[in-house]
Amino acid sequence: MSVVLLDPRFPAMLPVDAVPLLGGDVSYTEEVPVRIRWVIADLGGHTVEEAEVLVTTDPENEQVVARLNRREELVRSPSLLVAMEPDRELESAATAAAPQVPETPEIDVSGGGYVDGEIIGTDEHTVAVAGMRRTTRTEVPGSVIDELEDAVALMARALRQGEWEQEQTHASLLTYLREETEELAEVIAAGDAAGSYDEQELCKELSDLLLQVLFHAEIANRRGFFDIGHVAGAFVAKMRNRAPYLFEEAERPVSREEQDRLWAEGRVREGKEPYKREEPEAEEFPAVTGLQAAASPLAAAEEVIAVARADGLPDTEIPTDIRYPMVGLESDKPGDAENRLMTAVSTFRRQLEQRQAGWGEGALG
Repeated sequence: MSVVLLDPRFPAMLPVDAVPLLGGDVSYTEEVPVRIRWVIADLGGHTVEEAEVLVTTDPENEQVVARLNRREELVRSPSLLVAMEPDRELESAATAAAPQVPETPEIDVSGGGYVDGEIIGTDEHTVAVAGMRRTTRTEVPGSVIDELEDAVALMARALRQGEWEQEQTHASLLTYLREETEELAEVIAAGDAAGSYDEQELCKELSDLLLQVLFHAEIANRRGFFDIGHVAGAFVAKMRNRAPYLFEEAERPVSREEQDRLWAEGRVREGKEPYKREEPEAEEFPAVTGLQAAASPLAAAEEVIAVARADGLPDTEIPTDIRYPMVGLESDKPGDAENRLMTAVSTFRRQLEQRQAGWGEGALG
């Protein structure tokens, strides 16, 4: 049983003596930054709620104090000057006999503390992600990393504290995932029709989708299979396979033809059909899935109007931009009218699906 105490100023500075301890099950106090958890995952660490190894940056945390009172081993960052007294309390550097180490200000960039080196670990995720790890600086501002860390930490805490959250499963969350996806689609469709987006509403709906991703990842983490870091790593691995130009040393323009070719080749390597890009699959709502095969936006509009009427909807509840498509607007480019109509049809079709499925009441009102 061990406690690994990291320096909150330099959390990426892992004690050498701790590395052998971090290759198995590891638990964290809630303030440990997510990016540090990812580093430890690259060393082979597997996040669980309770483990023999506890990683922390807070010596006053209740779990830490309790474990140290049980005389568990303390492995601390070399940048910390901490003295252990017989009463097992931690004494800060300010009161310890040893000289203080001058504090070095942190640089507000993501990836701080990552260094190139040998990949440690044997599991497939560790090798894939560590081999692609960006080093000291990336294009992601530190403030963005901080917000993401807060989101991940809050989701983990929600599942620790909330009875409702603890009762949820991947299957039980599907209804909410559909609802949030459709609400996002409606905001986008409304913005397309108006010529500008409600940016705050768009941001809010995207955050609702992020909640779903974090929720599913944390449920899997509680099962002991993967966490949000593995989800992010899977995305990076997929892009490395399908868009290898993103990992070239020098940036260069990439044509759509090359992109489509590389994407198709990547799918073949993954054992999938070699079409260019994934297309949305038809939803399992028999009355409306036939719309997917419509020959043109006008034909799709006619079909969705027929479905709506057959479902008992009056024409006043069928969007006017479907019944009376707008063509030849001054700002239109070639194809804009068709895209606008198809977006409106798709949005309305999803509303009909909600109605048929028996949830999302009032969506058409």
